[in-house]
Amino acid sequence: MWTAILVLIVVLLINVFVWRFVARLWTLPHESANPPDTENMFARVKPRPKSGAGAVALEEPDDDQRQLDE
Repeated sequence: MWTAILVLIVVLLINVFVWRFVARLWTLPHESANPPDTENMFARVKPRPKSGAGAVALEEPDDDQRQLDE
């Protein structure tokens, strides 16, 4: 008895979800019917990093400087 009720509830839920999905497909407008006018639109450009964001190379100290520091 309870197994039959559980199966009935599961079948009803699946039907509700399937019909909701089908109803959304039927009611949504198709984008191919009215393509947007892209003739006068600019393409989006990705942001670029600011200048100076790269690594900086430092020169190594001279051997004479090393001996003086010690």
